[in-house]
Amino acid sequence: MPSPDVTIVAGGAFAVAPARAVALALADTIRRPGVTQLATDHARLLGPIGTIDDPDERRDLVADLADDLLAPIGSLVVVANVPSGRRTATRVGRLTLDGDRNGRHDLVAGEVAFVDLPPGDRAFATLEFRDTVQVGHRARRVAVPVSGGVAGLTVDLRDVPLRLPERRDRRRAALAAWGELACGIGLALGLLTRLAALGIIVIQAGAIYFVTYARGYGPGGFGLVGFENNIIIIVACLT
Repeated sequence: MPSPDVTIVAGGAFAVAPARAVALALADTIRRPGVTQLATDHARLLGPIGTIDDPDERRDLVADLADDLLAPIGSLVVVANVPSGRRTATRVGRLTLDGDRNGRHDLVAGEVAFVDLPPGDRAFATLEFRDTVQVGHRARRVAVPVSGGVAGLTVDLRDVPLRLPERRDRRRAALAAWGELACGIGLALGLLTRLAALGIIVIQAGAIYFVTYARGYGPGGFGLVGFENNIIIIVACLT
């Protein structure tokens, strides 16, 4: 799933927090490779506008308030699959903005880089890396359009320790494995045993629905087992 084109935040905490702190909080929330523009609903008008039933009236009201409705925070670039160096502060690439008098900015693995880009300014950010990374797509050199704001341009070079696979079946298998591990530890230590047993029952029921039911009851072809093992585990958790 790609990053959203625009990410809008609203609320008292975001209104009083420093702009770069808001950008960092959004980077921790989105965690998807790509580029998104950040803005804040400083006047808290989007909620009341959303209660208007007539879509034409909502559209006209947003068009009238377009210039004052959102305050730009800046742009956020999330880079995935950044190779980590053996030493700290390892430079993995560089960033260049069109028309930037400061020249090139070094990009360090595991850090969040902030580059000044005033509100209203637009530019193309060129990111060049030594190895292949992912910013929407996999490449070593990426050029993306960015817009300025009070926080400027934020480049997130941190990786996610527990990254889920992109494919749905592999993501489902990874979540099931983590759930079985957590529930199994709970049963082994006697912690929240009923809740842990219920979790394993849900996981086994999902395994039957998505995987083993099609194989039938009993050993299947090519050494595959049917859903009899899942039934045994469910009965064991119920007793």
